[in-house]
Amino acid sequence: MRSSRQTLRSVAFLSLAPFAFACFFSPPSLAVDPEATANQKKTLTEAIAGTVRDEWVGGVDGPATTVVPGKYWSQKHQSRVSVLLIPGLLAKEESLTKVQEELERTKHPTALFKYSSHQGIESSSIELGKVLSRIAAEDPDRRLAIVTHSMGGLIARHYLELSDIKIANVESLIMIAPPNHGSEVATLTAEELGKCLPIDNRALNQSGAAVELIDKAVNGFFGQAKADLCPNSTILQRMNRAPRAAGIKYSIIAGTGGPIRAEWVEWSSLLGDLLTSGDPALENALKPVRRLAQKQEWVYGRGDGVVAVTSARLDGVTDFITLPFAHNDFGLEAEIGPADNADTVEKVMDELLIRIDR
Repeated sequence: MRSSRQTLRSVAFLSLAPFAFACFFSPPSLAVDPEATANQKKTLTEAIAGTVRDEWVGGVDGPATTVVPGKYWSQKHQSRVSVLLIPGLLAKEESLTKVQEELERTKHPTALFKYSSHQGIESSSIELGKVLSRIAAEDPDRRLAIVTHSMGGLIARHYLELSDIKIANVESLIMIAPPNHGSEVATLTAEELGKCLPIDNRALNQSGAAVELIDKAVNGFFGQAKADLCPNSTILQRMNRAPRAAGIKYSIIAGTGGPIRAEWVEWSSLLGDLLTSGDPALENALKPVRRLAQKQEWVYGRGDGVVAVTSARLDGVTDFITLPFAHNDFGLEAEIGPADNADTVEKVMDELLIRIDR
């Protein structure tokens, strides 16, 4: 994922495009074939989603994957453990820039696994398996640690835990902010968000078609990954029933630097109680806002803004620590949260190095 400002720009584009289509491509003075119009909207929505996604990830689309070697990767007989970095949703190398820079400063060979994350966990896992097999074949003596961010951890787990092919030189899997049990953020819809905005319900109902298009555009942008990342998705249930991979040391570093202070949630809840004063109509109107505000992912101390601490936990993994970083603090642009996370990011690097070299 990118920075908050970049996220807002792209979401705004995705949101406005369907409205523009509805306004300019369905003039009321013309007789319109409903079936043809639906097909046109579907085609345009898919095109918009694909275009924005390609711009975001640099044009990497489809099943193609790329391994980007770092400074020391090509050297044979390395004295340091090699690290394969797997970014999260959208698979942007910038999301792990700070991690890679620190690893290369300490002379660790690194390589970045880029993939088309919208294709989902399983398809990306198959591509990862090909890469791991090739690395093992080219240099069977290379000791390998896998360091992941967010959805990257799920892709690594899917291959290591569910594949019949075992890669002997993978020694450890270190996951930063892994949504092992999904993220409530992946379940949000345009309709749910719209109900939290100060607009007349009649206007929302009248724009139902546009809201549906927004959801289709967003779903097209994130693809299968959005469904996979929902809590209790089929693939997450299957993965979490499986045992951890034998012979691999697991570590999880979860973030607690969410953007909303817990006391803010409590104060807003108390204020809501005062405003409603037991009025059923007002209470009903506030329900969508309350549901959003109570999501653990966003609360400082309980989540990193995208992944809740409870979601990061995984049965069988005892090496579990939390630090107050926000979800995207390891890229080129750190997120803006209620705490200065610069020192915390350095602590994460220290914890990573301890686990890579142990």
